[in-house]
Amino acid sequence: GAAKAAAVQRNRNFWIGMLLSDYDWSENGVIASARQIQSEYWSLVHYSLFIQITTYLVSSAWLDRRSVLPKGTEVTVKLEGDAFGELQLCPDAFYAKVRASP
Repeated sequence: GAAKAAAVQRNRNFWIGMLLSDYDWSENGVIASARQIQSEYWSLVHYSLFIQITTYLVSSAWLDRRSVLPKGTEVTVKLEGDAFGELQLCPDAFYAKVRASP
């Protein structure tokens, strides 16, 4: 739905130097033997896990124009004549999927 479409748009519009951070409370639970673990200091027997995943673009991979890409890979296409290996945004760039791979 809408969340998946928003994630696709986010992934298509982030750039080198930006960090994408996804986080959520993944689990809550009870520690059965909490009294045995630090019984002098800890009286709570519950726990919560907070998971965070940070994504970034590796500039050397982003700027690589010669590697073979697998079929189905989403790519940013720049118009012919644009400078090779730039780290700047290109307003005329567009997205495409690789349809065939050697």
